Amino acid sequence: MAKHISRIVHPSYIYGSTYRKTLKSLAIENYQSSEELERFECQKLRELFSKISVLTDFYSEQPQFRAGWERRNPKEILMELPLLNREMMQENCERFTVGNIPVQRRKYVTTGGSTAEPMGFFEEKRVSQAIESAYSHHIWSQVGYTPTSRSAVFRAGVVAKNPGDPLWIYEPFQRALVFSSYHLQGEALKRIFSKLQEFNPHFIQAFPSSANLLAA
Repeated sequence: MAKHISRIVHPSYIYGSTYRKTLKSLAIENYQSSEELERFECQKLRELFSKISVLTDFYSEQPQFRAGWERRNPKEILMELPLLNREMMQENCERFTVGNIPVQRRKYVTTGGSTAEPMGFFEEKRVSQAIESAYSHHIWSQVGYTPTSRSAVFRAGVVAKNPGDPLWIYEPFQRALVFSSYHLQGEALKRIFSKLQEFNPHFIQAFPSSANLLAA
């Protein structure tokens, strides 16, 4: 019921205050030169480093964050930091998690990869997703996307879990028809393509592999 009510409410109110604040800050940024963009990027990196160098076990131990690091170019520090891998995260995810977020505000999520052992990490509830959505919508807005745009989604979504299940599901909250990316072949693909034409979306959101199958 809540999802269907969301159809008549502008998404910016549903995503919450963090979404609106982030989107507003992105909208007012106007980079007249590459130098201004460079300063903005360095500012954001310093803000991030100031947090993780104190609030995470892993990064607080890195020599790049010894006293005086604030005077260095943060992009140079970024290139010097050790690369992470799946095993490091699986062994102890807590070492990479900022310690000032209470457990009840954390949400454990995993990557949507096709391997049997996806990588997991913590997000902050009602914050991380709101910020990510604001950035995505801001970037997409440069080609005409708005939060009320109608989209077809092919992004590794598991829609049809059992034989005979529908190959798509409508998400009114996102104004999106989410298709099963695991059925882009044979008769199922014909049904999906027919439904896609009927839905007539403004935009298609897809992983490259799914977009390639659909285009072919």
